[in-house]
Order: sequence, then C-alpha cells, then structure tokens
Amino acid sequence: MENQDLMPTGSDQGNKQDLWIDLPPEILSLILSNLDGGDKAVFHAVCKTWQSITNIAPPRPQPLPSQFDDPCPWLIHIFSDKFRFIHPIHNYYTCSMDLPAQLSGGLVIRFSKYGWLLMTTPNYYQSCLYLFNPLTKEVIELPRLPCNLQSARVMFFTCSPSEPSNCVVVIIGGYDRIGFHKLGKPDWEIIHGGLYLPSLHRSCFNPILYKGLYYIMDREGNLGVLNLDDKEHIWTWIAHKLIPDFSISSGT
Repeated sequence: MENQDLMPTGSDQGNKQDLWIDLPPEILSLILSNLDGGDKAVFHAVCKTWQSITNIAPPRPQPLPSQFDDPCPWLIHIFSDKFRFIHPIHNYYTCSMDLPAQLSGGLVIRFSKYGWLLMTTPNYYQSCLYLFNPLTKEVIELPRLPCNLQSARVMFFTCSPSEPSNCVVVIIGGYDRIGFHKLGKPDWEIIHGGLYLPSLHRSCFNPILYKGLYYIMDREGNLGVLNLDDKEHIWTWIAHKLIPDFSISSGT
C-alpha cells in the first residue's frame, strides 16, 4: 500500500503538465531565446501555448570566447579599428573590441588557426604581416615581405605562434617561389619550388595538414602537396582538374 501511494496518479501527471503549460510567457520567451536550430522546433511542438511564443527575448550577452571551451568555432568580423566576435549559431554580434593600434586601418585575414590570425595590409602588394591573437590581443609583427612575395595569397603557419621555437610562417608566392619565416628570425628564406605555380599563389583555399604534409588546391581545381621536410622536392602535383567545370578565383 505504501508503494502504491508513491506511484503518481493520472491527476498528478495532469497537474504537472498544467504547470508547464501555465508558465508565464516571459519565462517561455527567455527559454526560447537560449535555444538553437532544431531545438526551437521541438519547443514549439510541446503544446499550443508554447507554439504561440514568438516574441523572443533579447539574447543575453555572451562571455568572451575561448578556443578551448566552445565546440563551435566563433566567427570574427573586422571593421576599421574594431573587431567583433559572432557566434555562428546565435547569429548576432556578441562583443565588440578595439584593435591594437598597429592593426587599425582595415587589415585582411589570410589564415586562422590555433586561435591566431595571420593578417596583411589590404592592398594588392602587401608588405606588412602580423600574427594576432584576438583573445589575448597579442600581436607579433613579421619582417616585411620581399617584393617577389608581396602578391601572394596562399599563406599559413605550421603551429601555434605561442610556440615560437617551432612556428614557421609559409607563403607561396608568384610562379615557383615559396617563402619561409621562422618566428624570431630576422628575415625570410625563399626557395624556388622548381614548378610553375601561377594558378596556385592566387588560390582562395587554405592548406590542409595531413600526416605532416600540406595539401593545397589551386584556383583551377588542381591539387598539390607541400613537403616542408624535403626542400629539394618541396612541391608535387598529385591530382589535376578535380573541379573540371569551373575555375575558382580568389577575388581579391
């Protein structure tokens, strides 16, 4: 008998359901404002009362992002002397911060990884490069580019700039020139790859690291591999015309 008393009756279950239905619209609106994507559809499918909640409360301010505690990669928008973090699911500006003085003026992001950005001046023949961590506001100014690398668009770094003894910045310049800069060194090292690469240095694709090799697709759909450990045979084409029906252009 005691066990039977612990079992919920139909009236008890109905009362609990009524409690959810009778939540104030303000609370339901707040709940809805914290849901993403398909969760909103599930919310509206609960009952007619919840389906009627359409006025979403203003989203709460989000904390400064961290590359370690959020499964979603945050987007960043740079305008003039400010940058804004954007959550890709919530789709609203979450915070706005001032750029360091040396980065103001509308720099272009060329590559991003490990929480760092590789940025250049916006003109076609850029000569100034910076590594910037928007979370810590740390800036690393790189040596000015040699003239034969200034029109390049494919550039990346091999590991986190927080490990300067291991980090190398790589730029694929016009024709067959490939430039290297190890953090802490005063200059760039330029190697001639032995191949004519006019369609590669204007590519809009970021390199993909796989088992120690860097795979890069040019704007005509050809795939090549960059081997930084073998500078005598640093570049090899491995597949041609993977995208045969149209040419891919980098735009700027």
